[in-house]
Amino acid sequence: MSHFLADIDFVESLWREALSGETGDARRFAEAHRRASFAISVDTSIRLLAAAGAHDEEAGNRFLEAFPVLPLDGAVLTRAASLFRTLDLPLETAIEGALATVHQLRILTGNPARYHLLPGIAVVDFRPRPDEESAE
Repeated sequence: MSHFLADIDFVESLWREALSGETGDARRFAEAHRRASFAISVDTSIRLLAAAGAHDEEAGNRFLEAFPVLPLDGAVLTRAASLFRTLDLPLETAIEGALATVHQLRILTGNPARYHLLPGIAVVDFRPRPDEESAE
């Protein structure tokens, strides 16, 4: 079974697809990986609720119930501080890198370039590459 740390790109895409009733790249990926586990960071949950706005906050909270929120414990904080300090990353990227390292997760995103500086972390793009689309 695959274990992923879903970043805001994936979660927000899945949220928009759920609201519109459409099946896009995020929903297709989730359906193809039904047996996988998907967790999120505290900052991803905050960002989604902020994007949902006050009128959709209750629906946003129900949607987020599908994703365990990983805690920022001592090991994660120490690793995040190290990544933030040594690699000059945005804080959110350092936290997600630390969570992925400590919990042995692959980062699931639509923007893999955001994580290119993180050493030893597998990054998965939920969007199909152009050569994959033409093969269908």
